Amino acid sequence: PIPASKQSVFTTTEDWQTEIDVCVFEGERASTDGNHLLGKFVISGVERAKAGVPQILVTFDIDANGILKVTAMDKVTNAKANIVISNRGRNSDEDIQKMVEEAKLMQEEDERFRRKQEARNELEELILGAGDEGLPYQDWFDEEGEDASEEELRKKIEELSIKIK
Repeated sequence: PIPASKQSVFTTTEDWQTEIDVCVFEGERASTDGNHLLGKFVISGVERAKAGVPQILVTFDIDANGILKVTAMDKVTNAKANIVISNRGRNSDEDIQKMVEEAKLMQEEDERFRRKQEARNELEELILGAGDEGLPYQDWFDEEGEDASEEELRKKIEELSIKIK
């Protein structure tokens, strides 16, 4: 129902990152590749810390006129940036219905993609917290991680989890 609001917390992917590019997509697919880019903005002044430490609260607000406001705020520094996207030029009801139908057809593929991304993120977080024990896994991740299957990623998670216990 409109108006509506939703919040999610995101973080950095690199050490000492002080800016984050925020891309806003519209669509029903799990991957941004299958969705439509509505706009993007940069939040500067993000907490300077190791990757995964900063907490960026992103709020999506859509009003009764279909105007979308996306705001990103660092929970520590209170740095803030936003974008307002009007309803003009966006998808028609017919286009939206077509996207929903396509998403239903691609649901299995999207679920596989989602599980693989979750495994990649889990392994990456584990590596970051593992110190020297994680270095060989970081090398593997840098070389093979992009093309690895969910099963391969889960195997590395299990191996590293055992090593750091």
